[in-house]
Amino acid sequence: DAVTRHLTRALQAPEVRWRAEPPATAGERPGVRAEVSSSDPPEITAFVPVPTAEPPRFVLEVDPLSSGRRLLSDDRSLLEWTALYLARRLDTLRLIHERCERRRHEEEAAKLATEAELRALQAQLNPHFLFNSLNTVNYLMGSDPPRARETLLELTQLLRAVLKRSSGGFTTLGQEMELVESYLALERARFEERL
Repeated sequence: DAVTRHLTRALQAPEVRWRAEPPATAGERPGVRAEVSSSDPPEITAFVPVPTAEPPRFVLEVDPLSSGRRLLSDDRSLLEWTALYLARRLDTLRLIHERCERRRHEEEAAKLATEAELRALQAQLNPHFLFNSLNTVNYLMGSDPPRARETLLELTQLLRAVLKRSSGGFTTLGQEMELVESYLALERARFEERL
């Protein structure tokens, strides 16, 4: 739109506009071409294809110039160079957009893969951790019942926190630290001085 406004002023034309054009037919060359209307007096409108590398293709349309003036060779050169500049700029923007889209899709795929990997690891770890914790509580019930009770309370606190977290949303650093402390207390009960 900005280019057509500048061209309108530069050519002193009533209007220069752009529009999407159907794909060019084989053998059609880029450049300024004119079309004569059947009105009386006949009006000549110039069309300048914008030669982009890929569709969609565009064309600049120049309304008949003021006071019957014809397009001169300098005007045609201006239009052709402007069309080439626009084509290069549009091709560059299209490439940038495609790269950004590709990068976004790659990042999204990587994120989904990471999330799936974490879920798979959680699914493997949770049953083993619960089994080991219950075995530790079972062992402590025979050897140290007060400590077994503490360990069981740590386990319930940990499971409650994990269930809250799995419902989604954010957690605070304090909540995360409490979760880690509960986990470490269970592991201390299991491994004793080895941890």
